[in-house]
Amino acid sequence: MQYLIIIAVVVVLSCFYTGCKRTGSGSSMSGSGQKQSTVEILPEMYKPVTPQQLAERLDKLAALPAPSIKNISAMCYSPAPLPTKSEYVCPICGEKTLYAVDITAAQQSSSQQGTISFLEWELNQCRTLAKEIKAVSLVLDESKFCQNCTGDLEKPSLGIIVTCPDSQEKHSCYFVSADDLLLIKEFELGRLTHKGDFGNKTPIKGHISRLKQLLGVEVDDE
Repeated sequence: MQYLIIIAVVVVLSCFYTGCKRTGSGSSMSGSGQKQSTVEILPEMYKPVTPQQLAERLDKLAALPAPSIKNISAMCYSPAPLPTKSEYVCPICGEKTLYAVDITAAQQSSSQQGTISFLEWELNQCRTLAKEIKAVSLVLDESKFCQNCTGDLEKPSLGIIVTCPDSQEKHSCYFVSADDLLLIKEFELGRLTHKGDFGNKTPIKGHISRLKQLLGVEVDDE
């Protein structure tokens, strides 16, 4: 009788061990028990690449299927009060330029408000992202914010100057935002989705035209 009990225990343990092995192998499972879909991604770019390589990478991105995205609705929140002034310190000449909202001029006030909000909330993020980008040699051009460097503050905006290896030409683009630089960074990392406002994601292939403008690369979008 004891032998029969021992044999039964061995059989049960053997079945349990086999089941564990099957569970740990094969397709990966999510917490809900559904298979996790694997999406093809582009390899990360660790160093500057040539314009031709950028063009080929954009072509590959355009040919990939758009990933399935499910965004979660953002929670309601109280917006922070808009800043009404900003003291910009030029990293080149060291001079200060003061921006302040003129409530007596509605049109000028709206434009000035956008510049002040950018300087106070977005410029530092742009500086950080620019240092992290490695696929191209990218330098920020902040001169249009400086009264001393520009002399004309009619249309202040952030610019980028892009150069690639084996190329003597420099490409410049202005009215650049932190969202634009994040887009370049995501493209460099091989991501297929772009994280926009409030964390909402969109396929990066839908931003190819903007990437072309930013990087100065001529490719076929088809």
